[in-house]
Amino acid sequence: MASHNTAALVVALLCAQMGLLSAARVRKAKAGTHDVKKVVNEIELTDEQINRSGGNRSEEAPTTEAPTPTTEAPTTEALTTKCECKRVITIYATHIPESWCMKCAEVAIITGPNVQTIGKFAFHGAKSLTSISLPQATKIGYQAFSEAGSLTSISFPEATEIGDVAFSRAESLTSISLPEATEIGDRAFYGVKSLTSISLPKATKVGESAFNGAESLTSISLPEATEIGGYAFYGAKSLTSISHPKATKIGEGAFMALKAFDSTEAPTTEAPTTEWWWKRCQEWWKGKGWRQGSSSTTEAPTTEAPTTETPT
Repeated sequence: MASHNTAALVVALLCAQMGLLSAARVRKAKAGTHDVKKVVNEIELTDEQINRSGGNRSEEAPTTEAPTPTTEAPTTEALTTKCECKRVITIYATHIPESWCMKCAEVAIITGPNVQTIGKFAFHGAKSLTSISLPQATKIGYQAFSEAGSLTSISFPEATEIGDVAFSRAESLTSISLPEATEIGDRAFYGVKSLTSISLPKATKVGESAFNGAESLTSISLPEATEIGGYAFYGAKSLTSISHPKATKIGEGAFMALKAFDSTEAPTTEAPTTEWWWKRCQEWWKGKGWRQGSSSTTEAPTTEAPTTETPT
């Protein structure tokens, strides 16, 4: 019995050292006025005391699993401030406003998983831009990427409308993928000197001077196009293959200054044939002048850049 009391007394002393028992109660236990085991059994440990002493209420080992961090989902709200001009820009909003990152010389990579519309002048003059990933974008505004001189390729899998002058003077652009585009705006790709081929499987309308000055372009496929604007491919002097079987309205000078075509699909009877166009081009260059359905004289179109709106 004495040994049990001695062991309990030792426990009580240890508890006192850790602040779990008052010194007065320990002195009473030592003096024999209280049963030491009873005193120890009455100890109530608080969470704070357990943590301070390194103990644990339960016999189970404490968990070492790290708490799951809470991550706030990125906002898709409209952008309200100008972009932070830096090399890589990630956008979570659904709309990029007008002139948002205009003339940002540093931006090279743009990603926007939720972007659906791009305002005019949004990235106008982004001369270092090399990569665009906006897979949900359906509408590209006026001059949105004009003068993006380092851009070599674009792919907008959901875009249906390409605005006027959208990629004008993107002189390094070599390839274009617009599988859903139905309308290509006026001067949309004006002066894209490095472009070699395009495929626009759903485009029904190609605007005036849309590819004017595309001097490296060798082939065109426009299987659904019904309207091709004036001077749309003017100056495409390397063009040898063209397909526009449904075109019923072709503007003045649309295919001016072309080489003889090596191959072409037979157009419908409503559309001018390739031979018709080639003959008209020859007549024009000989100074006879021509106009579809008319013999009136037409002045040579200017090769100067079209006048565009200047962003403020």
